[in-house]
Amino acid sequence: MPFISAIVGFVGTVVGAVGSFIGGLGFLGKALLSIGLNLAVQALTGRPEQKQISGVELDTQYGGRQDRIVRMGRWGIAGHYTYANTYGNTNKYLQQVFTISDYPCTSLDKVWIDGEPATLSSTDSNGYRTVTNGDYGDLIKIKFVDGTQTAADSTLIDGANPDSRWTEDHKGVGICYVICRLSYNREKLGQTVQFFFEGKGAKLYDWRKDDTVGGSGDHRWADPDTWEFTENPILMDYAYRRGLSVNDDEFCGMFEESSRLPLDRYSVAANICDELFNAAPRYRCAAGINCNAQHGDNIDALMRSCGGMAVHGVDGAWPIVGTDQATVATLTDDDLIVGEPVQVQFKRPANELVNSVSGTFPDPDNIWSPSGYKRATDAGLVAVDRRSKDVDMNFDTVPYLQQASQLASVYFSENRFEATAQIMVRQRWQVLEPGDWIVWSSTRYGSRTFMVTDMSVVSLDEDKPRTVALTLQERSGDIYEEVGVIVPTVPVPPGQAVYQQQLVDFTATGVIGAGANGLVYPMIRVSWSAPSDPTVAEIIVFWRVKAGPGPTFSKVIKVGTNIALLTEGIVSETEYEVWHQIVADPARETSQTTPIDVETPRAPSRDVEVTLGELQTDVYGSIVDIRALLDDVRATLTDVAASSSQGQLSNQSSIQDTLAAVAGAVALVRQETNVRASADLALAEQITSVSASLGDLLAQGLFSIQAQAGAGEVLARIILYARASVEDDFEEAGMEFQVKSVEGVLYSQIVVNADKFVVTDGSTENLPLVFESGELKLQVARMGAAILDSILETSTGKTKIGNFGSGAEGIRIST
Repeated sequence: MPFISAIVGFVGTVVGAVGSFIGGLGFLGKALLSIGLNLAVQALTGRPEQKQISGVELDTQYGGRQDRIVRMGRWGIAGHYTYANTYGNTNKYLQQVFTISDYPCTSLDKVWIDGEPATLSSTDSNGYRTVTNGDYGDLIKIKFVDGTQTAADSTLIDGANPDSRWTEDHKGVGICYVICRLSYNREKLGQTVQFFFEGKGAKLYDWRKDDTVGGSGDHRWADPDTWEFTENPILMDYAYRRGLSVNDDEFCGMFEESSRLPLDRYSVAANICDELFNAAPRYRCAAGINCNAQHGDNIDALMRSCGGMAVHGVDGAWPIVGTDQATVATLTDDDLIVGEPVQVQFKRPANELVNSVSGTFPDPDNIWSPSGYKRATDAGLVAVDRRSKDVDMNFDTVPYLQQASQLASVYFSENRFEATAQIMVRQRWQVLEPGDWIVWSSTRYGSRTFMVTDMSVVSLDEDKPRTVALTLQERSGDIYEEVGVIVPTVPVPPGQAVYQQQLVDFTATGVIGAGANGLVYPMIRVSWSAPSDPTVAEIIVFWRVKAGPGPTFSKVIKVGTNIALLTEGIVSETEYEVWHQIVADPARETSQTTPIDVETPRAPSRDVEVTLGELQTDVYGSIVDIRALLDDVRATLTDVAASSSQGQLSNQSSIQDTLAAVAGAVALVRQETNVRASADLALAEQITSVSASLGDLLAQGLFSIQAQAGAGEVLARIILYARASVEDDFEEAGMEFQVKSVEGVLYSQIVVNADKFVVTDGSTENLPLVFESGELKLQVARMGAAILDSILETSTGKTKIGNFGSGAEGIRIST
């Protein structure tokens, strides 16, 4: 197995090229910010394909060609499926090994099985914890091997089948993995089980806790046993640059000299990440450092989690974390080199501007699946840009909603401080370094705060041997102030567009509509003037009964029509409220209007009687068809066979009878299948009928499924029916499900045939609903509106409400 070949002695090495990020330094040298600058622009314009550096892997990895990964911070992964083995009587037990990291980890904190959180017992003598909840209770055991082990796991050795599959040589030094042992159970473990794990990654060195380098504590770079778990991205950056090794295998990192990593600068950045912000550390990171990736990809992922930038110079490298800074100098026009060009750009190109940042972060509360963070945007900027310029920015190394939202705000606001400059200044400014904030107060160009992003010392001529070339990027402390949208300084636009927020002349009127068969029904007619705003694309009309908590209905209407009829949920002589909201393209925020009141007119009709009368004929026809099925034994159709032989029809049918008979007792089960296909008809039917007779007593049951296309209104039906008879007296009960097509319109219905129809919740606390002897009986009814075509009266007949004929309506009470 690949895992085994990797762990036996760990003699192989995977070492990336160790080198500087920059090349071609000038004669006197230069330093620059090379990572983390203008991230929103990079996301908008696209970047070269990179290795994914994330703290989450939702899918199980398979196969031997997997990159070596060091888990730092929290992680949530399905793991690399590395080893499987069955053993015991009848191979009752299954052992599975999932590799988590190619470097030691701190702990396994949570396990999900088939998407459900598992509850684990305390650790037994072999290091296993038993699943105690759900369907897999007592059937699965979990063991966490952290990577610091010096001997092979005894349970894998004892269970190896054959015993050469896992031996004492399979130590896995430095490899963190999880063992899952499953006990076979036909009902509960008959299918593949999906595992997902959450835990804490590598313990890392913190120089701030090392009293030999000016810190306070027992941490030592040469002794990993003194290190501690951390989520600080700056500590991760330092560890990666110094390099990580197991058994002298320098397989991951840059392996830079410690002298090139100034601890004072690293401490400033690390302390900022640890600052409490809304009761939590400001910046935390969850990264799966890919030891086969480019160094820049790994460091970029770490910097992305803290709004940071990496400085690279001839004398070393260090990070700068995204936060407000004090200015270290003020430059004026007198500092410029006379005769040298000054390049100033106050605005970014339009294709580099962003006015909305949105995306996802891995959410531990959602089993580490991607969840959306708070979108960073500003309506004023959208208006200035005259369109939405959204950039998708996913924070794959940030498993915290607050931090992801804050970073989106940082990168959004950073993009709107647009000014850049390239200037040549006097020799005394060679003390400036990338990341320093300065003020350039210029009579010609104005006064702005800039960050130094590139500094070079160049020789122009003999008179100017050490001229300083600076590249500047506008900055402001407002970028880092708070979570959510930070509004940068917005220039006054030449003229802001005025958009329509609601329709003009929007009115609603109650009207009567006429339908088929002379039926009339109430409607609401809404109308409006055509929108003058060309961005209005749709209108959403809302309506509901004004009194009561009834539902709200809506209808979407495309621009181009100025009238609509509302029919859903509309009843006679009822007061409604109607309102609307416009939908714009491109999208912008709009609001719903204030409701207006409208009352529907009376629509006198015999709706209920006519409708029930039509339905009565339809239902009776269905019952007649079902009775014919119960009486029919279906002889072979010779004409069908003849037409089929001529190629006009394909027909297949089969009948299978199971019969038992003794004297006057007969029991029969018939299973019948019919399929038929022709140029204009497709029919599929399956019928199961049961019959039992004893003397004059006959009992029958029927289950039928039918689907047809090409003939008749009924496209699909399911029949459940039962009938019993004694001589000529019979009783029956049944149900039919139908899907019909009437004049090209699909609708469905369920028909129930019974002397008594009962609906109950199965308890003795609530009375059932019963339909019996032509009456519907129920204890309580709650209705939004009731329309009476006739009379509502009490059981005593003394109180009546309704239509008493000849136009007389009202309430009558007799004593």
